[in-house]
Amino acid sequence: MKGAIIGDIIGSSHEFCNNVLNKDFELFPIHTAFTDDTVLTIAVYDALKNNISYEEAFMKWINKYPSRGYGGMFGSWITSKEKKPYGSKGNGAGMRVSAIGWLFDTEEDVLREAKRSAEITHDHVEGIESAQAVAMCIYMARNKKTKEDIRKYIENKFKYDLSKPFKEVWSNYTGSELAIDTIPYSIQCFLDSDSFEDSIRNAVSLGGDTDTLAAITGSISEAYYGLDENLWNEAKRYLPDDMLELLGDPNNQIEKIYLDIDGVLLDTKEYKQMPYLKEFLNKVFDISNGEVYWLSTHTKHGENDIALYHLEDIEPQILEMAKKIKNTKWNTLKTEGIDMKSSFLWFDDVVFQSEYRVLESYGKENRLIKVENNLDEMIDYLVENTINSGTASCV
Repeated sequence: MKGAIIGDIIGSSHEFCNNVLNKDFELFPIHTAFTDDTVLTIAVYDALKNNISYEEAFMKWINKYPSRGYGGMFGSWITSKEKKPYGSKGNGAGMRVSAIGWLFDTEEDVLREAKRSAEITHDHVEGIESAQAVAMCIYMARNKKTKEDIRKYIENKFKYDLSKPFKEVWSNYTGSELAIDTIPYSIQCFLDSDSFEDSIRNAVSLGGDTDTLAAITGSISEAYYGLDENLWNEAKRYLPDDMLELLGDPNNQIEKIYLDIDGVLLDTKEYKQMPYLKEFLNKVFDISNGEVYWLSTHTKHGENDIALYHLEDIEPQILEMAKKIKNTKWNTLKTEGIDMKSSFLWFDDVVFQSEYRVLESYGKENRLIKVENNLDEMIDYLVENTINSGTASCV
């Protein structure tokens, strides 16, 4: 499943009008993000892991992440009162199915469950077979079947033509979002690759619906080559905490910590140094390896002169620590100053609802730590959420 997510994220910034059409491209450029492919891959896994219906799981995760590029027909399914299949021949069933290839242990079970996961929406034979084909590729790959074994099985079972070398496929590809124009070519990108990354580059270089092509290719390649840990560690930076927690792979590295001044460093009633401030800052700097940033109206323009002016009455030793806090810039909302790709903590006493909604849209709402009393509670929190390596766990 992680291979599918990596492929989706890498393919996200290269699809359609942003096609690269060669294998020499930046893997994680600006505008990289997870799309509906990841959301629905996660939903299928959630349904199986927690024994809930596919419909319930789909709507649970779609409601969490509603603007992720869902297709038009699927969008109508989302908003319909009665969730009925709509005869789709699209590639959506194939791109979300990877968990089934991993979690079922016989050919019969894989084929049956792939059909069940598809026909809730994609009940046309081409939609169903697309899910079955991808799931079987994963099942066979994780059971150490050769590429030739996989090729022959898929050709015989589903009548896909997998005989052409990748260069010929690449030069003639004019794909669409139909399953028949996606699944065979995604499999071919895997078959004619020499590594996980190479297969993803094959898929993205085809053009067209690159996030789905790469998601399907990546799901199969992970089962065959194993997970590319370097690519996964980069890709997971784009994922919300709830997805990582479901996958059992939370991002435990606290990379950055953001601090308000009023209500965190200074008591807002008497405007004096907060109790336990020295101990708190020591812990904050230790956990983040010094990556501590202001997130205060006093510093919104990227300068700390005003901040230090307000802190001039605190203990000299603590003031020297405060001088090491780095600046951020933002215009309207403090969230503009946060690196949302990082694993961060934000300590503040009051935030706008609009700022909280931004955090929710990234699945990072649990990264906001409200300071409601003095800092001894925050120190206890950091200690309790600090593991042996010196980093804090997700909250």
